[in-house]
Amino acid sequence: MKIQLTGDSLMARNEGLTEPAINEALRNRINDLEIVNTAVCGENSGALLERIDSEILAVEKAQKIFIIIGTNDLATNKRVFADQYAKNLQSIIMRLIEKYDRNNVFFLSIPPIDEDKQRYRSNLLINEYNRVLKEVCLRNNCHYLLFNERLNQFEPKELLDILEGSMDDGLHFGLKGYQIMADLISEEL
Repeated sequence: MKIQLTGDSLMARNEGLTEPAINEALRNRINDLEIVNTAVCGENSGALLERIDSEILAVEKAQKIFIIIGTNDLATNKRVFADQYAKNLQSIIMRLIEKYDRNNVFFLSIPPIDEDKQRYRSNLLINEYNRVLKEVCLRNNCHYLLFNERLNQFEPKELLDILEGSMDDGLHFGLKGYQIMADLISEEL
């Protein structure tokens, strides 16, 4: 099976590995999985939309595409407001469904952060943007995967441990977070 992963740094980071951490976590679960990862660190929904034709849709079609986008949209120092985020998501989906069946398009909800380490993001804003993401996915018959919701099932102390990545910035989670993300994605394969 071939899948495509795209979005922001949460899909692109390698956490000290030789490839994106999510790629390795998925390959350890599923034999013969081919992964094309076109995620870009620092990307917001507008930037993803700008490169959708040249870098995302330009690659050979996979069976399924998984996207995580929004954590940079909601950052208060460079904010893309929720109404524009919704419009960008709608445009992204319209472009994706020219190539992919709606049933093969999966958006992961934006994960929680450690607010003690993040001054430009809050879990309240994350919840607001996840509501927008979920609504756009439902309206377009695309999948909304409960990444945030799954992480928030952990006890607070354990969640903080999961959210501690090599950058230790409260945003970029570590390998434990990628294991959970891989579990969520592999359930759809």
